[in-house]
Amino acid sequence: MMKSRDLRIAHAILDSRVNGRIELTGDWEGRQTIAGEVEDETGGKSVWLTPGVRFNSAKGWSAAVGIGLPLWQDIGQAHPDNAYRMTLAIGRGF
Repeated sequence: MMKSRDLRIAHAILDSRVNGRIELTGDWEGRQTIAGEVEDETGGKSVWLTPGVRFNSAKGWSAAVGIGLPLWQDIGQAHPDNAYRMTLAIGRGF
């Protein structure tokens, strides 16, 4: 016979879910101004596709991780292009 604690643990495991997710995001960074002069080689724009996974617990908490891959980048010479980025998220439903 299962104890109450065992039932709570089983319920938490059975009601938890792991989902795949995908994000399409964009970034924009304006040009930097120093002493009233606009630096032409700063700023940029990019579009990212980020596949990942999310764990949703039965208690309302979630955690997600993803690896972003650039689909398009127009980055100023002051910043290198990016090959990838990693995103981590922790959340709580309310």
